[in-house]
Amino acid sequence: MIIGVISDIHHDGQHENDVLTTSLNNMVKNGATALIMAGDIRDVHAKRDKALSIITCCFTA
Repeated sequence: MIIGVISDIHHDGQHENDVLTTSLNNMVKNGATALIMAGDIRDVHAKRDKALSIITCCFTA
């Protein structure tokens, strides 16, 4: 099993969305089937929802 690891998602806009999406897609392309998120995903609920949405799209069940 290959597990991707990502830490401290500072989600402040479209650039960060693009970087997160590219990073996760690269993990999946290289065989990751699971993700460990160490650290935090921002305190602002609306921005946290967007990050979790991107993660869900990249790591589908």
